[in-house]
Amino acid sequence: MSDQQQPPQYSGQQQQQQPYQYQQQPQQPMWTQPPQNPQWQQQQPPYQSPPQNYGPPQGYYQQQPQWQPPQQQWQPQQPQQQWQPQQPQQQWQQQPPQQEQQQQQWQPDQKFQPPPQQPAPMQSPVFKWAKPKGSVLDSDVLDPNGNPIFTFHGTKKETIVSKASGGEIAKLHWSSPPTISLHGAKAVKISEWLPLNKQNHCRSLTVNGDNYRLADYNDTVMIFKNNAPNHSGILSDPKDLLQLELTPEALPLLEEFVIIAAILQSGHSLEKHGWFNQQSFQMGMIGGLAGQVAAGM
Repeated sequence: MSDQQQPPQYSGQQQQQQPYQYQQQPQQPMWTQPPQNPQWQQQQPPYQSPPQNYGPPQGYYQQQPQWQPPQQQWQPQQPQQQWQPQQPQQQWQQQPPQQEQQQQQWQPDQKFQPPPQQPAPMQSPVFKWAKPKGSVLDSDVLDPNGNPIFTFHGTKKETIVSKASGGEIAKLHWSSPPTISLHGAKAVKISEWLPLNKQNHCRSLTVNGDNYRLADYNDTVMIFKNNAPNHSGILSDPKDLLQLELTPEALPLLEEFVIIAAILQSGHSLEKHGWFNQQSFQMGMIGGLAGQVAAGM
């Protein structure tokens, strides 16, 4: 027997056993496919993505739920609206409130006080001489009702002016120069009592601080107070009769303006020596004012 070891041998009943052989089991994958989940379905991706070590197995994608419209449930049919006759439109028994508000009369505020209404302007009274202009120094002066209110009478050297009811008002002395005495006061020159304004070609009278101007205007003599735009009186001689018109504001000076009208109509020169100015007398009352103005220049 050689030195090489011989395989063991079995006796009698022992069956010779076959040498042990390893049977190769089928190779299992690293992971088994999980049971099919209804939420996951195998989809074939359009491309092969790289292996990933997280999430679901490669090739499995979550299936998006498909939207389905809700089933329409049965609804009872709406009853049809029955026709009803049209109601007649309501008529306004009264005007709408908005129109009533517009037609309401305006009422002033309690704090507002309307300005006092001025009385209607009074008509200016007119006083006339009863005799023609050549006899103004010997004539009565009539009021608007035709009743005598003043009287002129006298001589060539003197003229007295009095009220028709009695009482002397003024005395005119036709001396050189002429003078006037009012209510028995000291006589003063008429040229000083009724001074001439050579620049404006008018005469002026100052009484109680008020200044009155007498100026020619369209065949009349206009009387203005304190440079007022409206006149206070008018001297005129229509139909050869001298007349004086005064506003109610100038009536307190009626006596003075009656005397002035007679002086201007008389034709006597107030600045020159002498009794008579023929030029001014022929031109009448307006000429008297203009002629005496020229004589004083």
